[in-house]
Amino acid sequence: MAQSYESIFDAMMLYRSLIERDVFTVREGLTKQQETVIIGIAICEPISSGKLANYLSLPPQNVSRNVMELEARGLITRKVDPLNRRQVILSLSEKGRQFISVHRKKAHDKLDASLRVLNDDERALLIDASRVSANLLRKTIEHSV
Repeated sequence: MAQSYESIFDAMMLYRSLIERDVFTVREGLTKQQETVIIGIAICEPISSGKLANYLSLPPQNVSRNVMELEARGLITRKVDPLNRRQVILSLSEKGRQFISVHRKKAHDKLDASLRVLNDDERALLIDASRVSANLLRKTIEHSV
């Protein structure tokens, strides 16, 4: 069992390395932290700024500063939570959805090129394993945020 966990850890670290080397990035005029924030919002929306800071392991003031810049660019919206007026709920704007859609298309193209080294069975296995991994990570995030 420890070996399978090691494989999961290795895969996560390699993916993170690809991200940090700008292989799968949105950038296009955004700072690395703004990119992290908009992707976090895209994954978790609607989400409060406090939960987003916790989820991204960033100081709340950093998230707040980046949220203001992303909102000024028209990529996200902020609304006061009707159930708790002290909280702000973050979502992508239509422009933000288009921005993320372009990012996903570029990432898909890069991933498609990378996956060409695998045969059909290996690609199918990787896709199935990725679905399981994504579901597990979403559940983990939901319980930790």
